[in-house]
Order: sequence, then C-alpha cells, then structure tokens
Amino acid sequence: MKTLKIMFEENNVKFLTDALEVGLKNKNESPLFAAKVSPLVKAIYSVILPLKEQNLLFNPEGKKVEQFNFDEFLQWTDLVSLKNLYFTIKESNEKGELCRTSLDGSQYKAIDLEVLTDYIKRYNIHEEYEEEDFPIAHYNLHRGVASVIKELM
Repeated sequence: MKTLKIMFEENNVKFLTDALEVGLKNKNESPLFAAKVSPLVKAIYSVILPLKEQNLLFNPEGKKVEQFNFDEFLQWTDLVSLKNLYFTIKESNEKGELCRTSLDGSQYKAIDLEVLTDYIKRYNIHEEYEEEDFPIAHYNLHRGVASVIKELM
C-alpha cells in the first residue's frame, strides 16, 4: 500500500482523505480533530491543484514550488497561510493575473474559490476584509489538526 506522503504528491484527494480517515479511526483520534482533517485537505487542494495545472505552484512566502509534496502541504495548513492563500487567489481572480508571488502570473486563469471560501468562513475569516483578525483559538485548532496529520505520516 502507498504511503500517505506519496498520496500527497499524487494529488488524489479522494484517495488521500479516505486513507487519512482510516488512519484516524485506527488511532482512535479525537472526533474533534478527525472531523476537521478532510475538510482542510479538500480546501487546500481545491486551490493547489488548479495552480499545479497552470504550473503556478507557490509556497506561503510567494516563491515558486516545483512539486507539491507533504512538506509544502503542511505549510498551507497554517491558518494564517490559508487566509493569505485565499486573498492571493481572490485578488488574482479579480485582476486576471497571479498576484503577490514571485512568479510570472500573466497566464493565470481564475480559480474557483467556493470550497476554500466555505472553509475559511467556518473559522471566522471574513472573506471581504483581509485586515480583520480571527480568534486565536481557531489558529491553535489548526495547529492541532496539522499535528494530527503529521503524526499519521
């Protein structure tokens, strides 16, 4: 059977989330965290996969990434990074070019933000006002979810 790290690189979201859910059940992980893993994975990949298809992958610092792997994924689990990803793609969609990165985004094609928008709204991230902060408890919860995913590796 493939390792979860390889599944992250293959970008098969359904197979990956199913495998994570099995791993969570086998570990008897808290239902609080178990219920948050799949939505987080889906939210990240809803934007990362279209960026990969456009050869426009970047990390939270806005630098080009050649291949999306588990370490890159973990960087995006941070709620601040996820918020920045949302606003980067939102601005890019509005301007018709990839913004806030070191990449040449002139060939950028708009990315559907529905899944990521639904996700960030659950954590009190306002979709219109980037400068608004969110509760620190949500940030800490995301750190816990990322730790659970990392432990499954």
